[in-house]
Amino acid sequence: MFSENLNKIMDSLGLTIKTLAGQMECDRSYIQRLCSGERVPKQNGRGAYNIADALYSAADMTGQTEKLNRLISCENASSADRIRDAVIAFLYDGENAETAKSRRDYAPRSGSVSYSRFGTRFNAVMELTGISNIRLGKLVNTDPSYISRFRSGFRSPKANPKMMNDIASVLLDRVFEHRKTDALAELMDISPAETEDREN
Repeated sequence: MFSENLNKIMDSLGLTIKTLAGQMECDRSYIQRLCSGERVPKQNGRGAYNIADALYSAADMTGQTEKLNRLISCENASSADRIRDAVIAFLYDGENAETAKSRRDYAPRSGSVSYSRFGTRFNAVMELTGISNIRLGKLVNTDPSYISRFRSGFRSPKANPKMMNDIASVLLDRVFEHRKTDALAELMDISPAETEDREN
């Protein structure tokens, strides 16, 4: 059932083996084996988490998250983690995502701050400024799939200081442009005066 359900999601989202391999940064032959049923990753393993994250990221990047949620019957789409759990439950045909071992255990961490926490905050600022993955990717000269992964809490640009600074600069400029300094201050739990100092 795994391969059949994987193919269902890929067909629904218009994903090719090449596209999914690029999203997962792996060899196409690995995806080919998954799609053919030659290989099935362990349900509670890192491989399953990575596949679910790649499918979710692809849906998010192309504006098809709602479509994905309908296909997999995701009843709780309140976070990327919930959707990823539902994707895994669908792939393995019937496991209850609420009682399954959390795949969040497999999300990489950086120091004491999890990628998931970065993703939550990054997503909040992106929503505040009304910028899309594609638009931000173009402005900081990176692939939108990376922005999607940052946003979903799977990765962080911490290892690339230039990208981190570029992203922060673009988002801050949009905050000022759209007069969202008070909202940003509330989000960051600081005084509005501190954001105004940055503008000056």
